[in-house]
Amino acid sequence: MPKAAIGKRLLLRKLGFRTLMDVIPLDASLVRGSHGRLTDRDEDGPLVITDQPRLLRGDRIAAVDVKQLLLDAVFA
Repeated sequence: MPKAAIGKRLLLRKLGFRTLMDVIPLDASLVRGSHGRLTDRDEDGPLVITDQPRLLRGDRIAAVDVKQLLLDAVFA
């Protein structure tokens, strides 16, 4: 009942009590949707716009290679 927990904490805040707003669970299994899902078509994959063409090693980039590309952009 996350809405009830949020409501309780908001009510306590309105009444002047100090309370920690720790209402977001850290359980990753609660995440729903397409987070991390690979696309069925390459055209629907990641889009990379950069002013550093040396980072791109071809016309296409796999979705699983985006992390390394970002690390190279920041730390290389």
